[in-house]
Amino acid sequence: MAEEQNVSHSASVELDDPPLLQAILQHAPYGILDINPQGTIVFSNHLAEFLLGNGMTSLVDDNLLNILQKRHADTKSLVQTITAESSLKSQRITVIVPEDDDAVSLSFILIPYRMPPSGNRHISIFIEDLTGKTALSDAIQFYTDNLESLVESKTREIKEIQAKLITAERTAAMVSTAGGIAHELRQPLTAIIGAAELLHDHALENLEEAMQKKLSIIHQQSLRMAEIIKKMEQLVEYQTREYIRGTRILDIDESSIVKRP
Repeated sequence: MAEEQNVSHSASVELDDPPLLQAILQHAPYGILDINPQGTIVFSNHLAEFLLGNGMTSLVDDNLLNILQKRHADTKSLVQTITAESSLKSQRITVIVPEDDDAVSLSFILIPYRMPPSGNRHISIFIEDLTGKTALSDAIQFYTDNLESLVESKTREIKEIQAKLITAERTAAMVSTAGGIAHELRQPLTAIIGAAELLHDHALENLEEAMQKKLSIIHQQSLRMAEIIKKMEQLVEYQTREYIRGTRILDIDESSIVKRP
């Protein structure tokens, strides 16, 4: 143990010299510790003292594990890394330190090395406060997890809007086209109906029965066409119906405000 203490003091002296290195370590944007195999701190900079203590007292000669355990932090992973005598592999461990209202999330990057000339295993530790970054990371993760559903929802909304626009364009085109066709058909059809009615009223008794039936069919179907034209002039929505071979055609009855009787 005496030998280990000498090594610890030697490490502390080496870190104090030269002054420039000491200044850099003390004011680094990371908390920096150097611990011996028992977890005793042989060097700590100002930020490490602030993160782990009260920022006013040096942590040198304190035990890192004891400091964290007093603050009720889970040190299981740290204990395993510190006591793994044969391992010189760097490792990153996140330690949650409970607080009165919340918790502090600290990132520990542990870098084991052998201290010459004894070869004793020491660990340099870089400490970073992840509390704010953790909250941001959680928010980013939440957004990422929900991004797919958000995209799907917005995609459905866009498709619905596109479908409504297409329907509106079809309706406008249908009304314009049907109105023009109906206008052009109305005049010749009116003439056909008039001629059929004159023949029906004045020449029906002079015609053979077969001709009378044909004349009646012309008159009836002309009236039917007139009703279809009336519906074409009053189309208000785009509705289709099955036709043949999987095709669909405009359903004039359902698309017009003049419903089928």
